[in-house]
Amino acid sequence: MLTRRTLAAATVGLLTAMASSAAYAQTTLRSADIHPDGYPTVEAVKYFGTLLEKKTNGRFKVQVFHSAQLGQEKDTIEQTRFGVIDLNRVNMGPFNNLIPETLVPSLPFVFRSVDHMRKTMDGPVGDQILKSFEPHGMVALAFYDSGARSFYNSKRPINTPADLKGMKVRVSNPISFSTW
Repeated sequence: MLTRRTLAAATVGLLTAMASSAAYAQTTLRSADIHPDGYPTVEAVKYFGTLLEKKTNGRFKVQVFHSAQLGQEKDTIEQTRFGVIDLNRVNMGPFNNLIPETLVPSLPFVFRSVDHMRKTMDGPVGDQILKSFEPHGMVALAFYDSGARSFYNSKRPINTPADLKGMKVRVSNPISFSTW
């Protein structure tokens, strides 16, 4: 879930920067996401594009490249840093080594509840994490709520740790590896 305060502030900043730019007539911003068309994050970026186009009277549009059309997250992060991609919706995990502040939302069991997570990420801690992207040539606009972590498999339901016995678990980052 995109935090409203962060999105509003980022949108105002983005629109202000764009309006002051000399080359703002009918600019199409390229956006990347690894998820398929129709996935909530893809739909959120499309919605952002709709709002941006409306607020700028059509001067700015967002073209969403879903389904990893522009590469996996590591690839699209590099393309974003080099200016090939304008917007990029990615997981925090790939930034953990580059931007240590991104470890905070990646830590397991750090939030007591969904409400605690949202208050933290919408507050000064979240602001500090977003700001930590700037020295790396990126502007972080907002956080998405990925929900609670679950185990997915095609063999059997996982309700307790014992249900994992004999199964291989694939994880996406070193923190998850250490946790499990």
